[in-house]
Amino acid sequence: SMGYNAVTLDDLAHLTHHPLHEPEITAKIRVFREEFAQLFAILREFDLKIYLTSDIIPLTPAIDSSIGEDREKLEDYFVGLVTQLINDFPEISGLIVRIGESDGVDVKDPIHTRLHLTSPGETNAFLRRLIPIFEEAQRDLILRTWTVGAYPIGDLIWHRQTLAEALEGIDSSRFIVSMKHGESDFF
Repeated sequence: SMGYNAVTLDDLAHLTHHPLHEPEITAKIRVFREEFAQLFAILREFDLKIYLTSDIIPLTPAIDSSIGEDREKLEDYFVGLVTQLINDFPEISGLIVRIGESDGVDVKDPIHTRLHLTSPGETNAFLRRLIPIFEEAQRDLILRTWTVGAYPIGDLIWHRQTLAEALEGIDSSRFIVSMKHGESDFF
């Protein structure tokens, strides 16, 4: 009745599981999935679209030690989580990816994130890999452009050339760029 048509919730990492996850994390994810399924049902009753967020890339200690710094395996892992999310929760309208953030050292959750995409070229290649999944599933992939300013991708919010390189050749009705209003993230 207030005019809203969508809800954004955290997050993919707590609703998807992987065979390498620690048993206690798998158990927590199972509970989250049950609880979120109930929440999703309520949101659908009110005809609200549901979007989840995800930092790139969420890891557990076991995943981190198993995959390490292997970029291709990390991306395969994330693509698997995205595919699982889309298949297991058809009521979800899409995913908002945050490429320029990672958890601080004070985060105590065993699922943590670290910066993965460091350049416009890596970002472009990663988006090109994800977009077909969302097109096929008729869901939205939303790229949130603000970052903490790390690496060459860190000026994505205010440097036109960085944004142009990150989005070069990407054209999809299922891809949305979320821009923060302002010239910089560091007012």
